[in-house]
Amino acid sequence: MSAKLMRELTAEEIEEVYRNFSAYVNSLSFGYLTTDETMKAAGADLAMLKHFYTPQEALYIMDMPKDDFFTPEWFADKEDMDLAEAVELLTDLAKRGNIYRELRDDGKIWYHNAPAAHGIFEFHAGEAMDPSWLGPLFGTLGTGTLQICYDAGVPFYRCVPAGKELVKDEALLPEDDIFEKLKSHRRFCLSPCACLDAVRDNLGQHNCDHPKGVCLQTDKMADFYLDDMNLGEEITLEQAEGVLRRGIANDLAIQTTYAKDNEIICQCNVCHCGILPALKNWPGDAADAVTNYEIAFDSSKCVQCGTCIEKCTMKVLEFDESGYPALNGPCIGCGLCVINCPQGARILVRKPEDQLAEYPQSVWETYRIMEDNRRAKGALAD
Repeated sequence: MSAKLMRELTAEEIEEVYRNFSAYVNSLSFGYLTTDETMKAAGADLAMLKHFYTPQEALYIMDMPKDDFFTPEWFADKEDMDLAEAVELLTDLAKRGNIYRELRDDGKIWYHNAPAAHGIFEFHAGEAMDPSWLGPLFGTLGTGTLQICYDAGVPFYRCVPAGKELVKDEALLPEDDIFEKLKSHRRFCLSPCACLDAVRDNLGQHNCDHPKGVCLQTDKMADFYLDDMNLGEEITLEQAEGVLRRGIANDLAIQTTYAKDNEIICQCNVCHCGILPALKNWPGDAADAVTNYEIAFDSSKCVQCGTCIEKCTMKVLEFDESGYPALNGPCIGCGLCVINCPQGARILVRKPEDQLAEYPQSVWETYRIMEDNRRAKGALAD
């Protein structure tokens, strides 16, 4: 049955559409919700959706498959509309960052819905950002979404060491060797950091001096950013490597999708990134899968200078009663404390084989795994 509106909706009906749309977005990847009744009553969880989607667009998107790509032909048949009309509608939604699309090697264009993150929020970075929806969005994230995002079996982001030399015996797994992985990609986009731009430029919270221009999209995701949304700038492999090196020098951890394709490569710090504070404050069943490495510490080499404490991206290192640095929270295995230790007292060690992650091929497969895990534990209805 077509989702096309046949009459003008009442205010109550429009509100119901957005409530249903919010529930639909919450069913994608690691979710999107607030558990704060005051925030919900104020419509905080609807602000971003209302800002970018009309009620009609929300209805159309709720008709799209949750976990599969689809073609314009499928959508035209589903909505009982002319193919040209379907192509025009889907193209417009994609170019506005409201859904994702990709051009396949066979020349056909396929579409996919967009979760709240990485998706709707990031796809509207840059000029589209506005405190009118960012404030309520951050309220929603802080009172719900970020509390559950690491409780979906697998994480969205995983952290990779900042260099092979930071791992004992250089036992860096091929899928975690980010600088080698860069060479396998054909295209790069340097995109705005949605978290940093939102916090610093739009909400006026200047709580760090970390550089901008640190987020990368690769291959088909880069195509989408550059060709469809006109968001970010195209850079070369050498420039992409330079971006990562600059981030490391500025105490940023390298994170990438929990997938072999590395569609998204971000550089983060707990001071402004949304996902790292979530791990620190609400570690769930996905927390251990964030890294394949753990820190080995040689106290005989440590001079108790505190450099590692200062450089820790998660701010989970602190002096213990003996004056040595000790973990008080989740380590993401970024290796920045290893790089900056003047005495070589720290090294990353690969976890045992039975604790190593097995990544799906694409981030879209990761989302499906998250949803299956949430459904299995009763956190997501069928």
